[in-house]
Amino acid sequence: MRVSIVTVEPKSFRPPLTNDSFELVHVLKNQLEYGINEEIVSLKEGDTLTFDGKIPHSLRNKTSKETVLFKVYFMNSGEL
Repeated sequence: MRVSIVTVEPKSFRPPLTNDSFELVHVLKNQLEYGINEEIVSLKEGDTLTFDGKIPHSLRNKTSKETVLFKVYFMNSGEL
């Protein structure tokens, strides 16, 4: 397991990626969009999302403020 606080810069996009973990994402500040396969999930402060990291996933902060996330990675292997 790995726990992180992640800051997502304003007006930023991270292209889709995959990893060998199950992910939990909790929005501590602001809002953002997660792309999971072809679905867009809008998250705001206080929302939590869980998903299989083997599925391609991206994120986008469309706002002019940074977004802060609490993330937990439950690893399936020694990766990360």
